[in-house]
Amino acid sequence: MDAKARLAVSAVGISLLIGSVLCAHSTISLILFAWDMTGELGFREVFGYLVATTVASGLSFLTILTFIVVGALIAVAPWVEFDTGDACAVAKNQ
Repeated sequence: MDAKARLAVSAVGISLLIGSVLCAHSTISLILFAWDMTGELGFREVFGYLVATTVASGLSFLTILTFIVVGALIAVAPWVEFDTGDACAVAKNQ
């Protein structure tokens, strides 16, 4: 892989990382807004909204963590050389 391709793939990985961080920030802001709304309107008024926010936030955090890992791997992988020759030789000998 030449240098331009490495930079392009790393840029995709870095953009995934930045997008994940921004998505995490917006999810945390949503949670804080929901709890602030609870203080102003009362727990009964916003119970359904809190449940929906909690479920959506839980799923969002799992997705965000996945994108952070994938983004980091995509950003770093082009610059790391993997030596798979030894692993294949070990697998053939067994």
